[in-house]
Amino acid sequence: MATEAVSSTPVEGTKKTLTIVVIYAKEDGDEASTFKEHLQNDILQSERNLNVEIKMLNDTEIKSLEESSEEARFAFLLLTKAFCEDSWPRVSQENYIRALLYGTEGKSTLVPIFTKNRGTADFRIPMGLNILKGLRYCDRDEFYKASMIKLLFN
Repeated sequence: MATEAVSSTPVEGTKKTLTIVVIYAKEDGDEASTFKEHLQNDILQSERNLNVEIKMLNDTEIKSLEESSEEARFAFLLLTKAFCEDSWPRVSQENYIRALLYGTEGKSTLVPIFTKNRGTADFRIPMGLNILKGLRYCDRDEFYKASMIKLLFN
């Protein structure tokens, strides 16, 4: 499990810590790294009064999800073909994920990260994830960026 803290100099006052868990298919390690770099360079660098810790978990490390995400505010699911077709059936059976999906417990918010436009994707988004409000990383436009910033910092 790779964990890295992103930090910037505070303007004033004590810095809070925001923990984000990114869950992805093991086959998508490169895409997950690109997403993490995007978070660090394009989204998180603008927030000066916050320490951000990004925990990366591939689908084979999912058993450690509950303990590693106790402090996580957000659990991002990187929705790729490999994740939706191969990883999601296993990941969705984990107690922690089920509790987040059904709202029975947990402090984290489960957020699908769409990597392909639905109309052009060669895979289907699993039904349990279709009902969640997600972010369209595939667009990487100003609306996406504003939505990500609003989600993380408001």
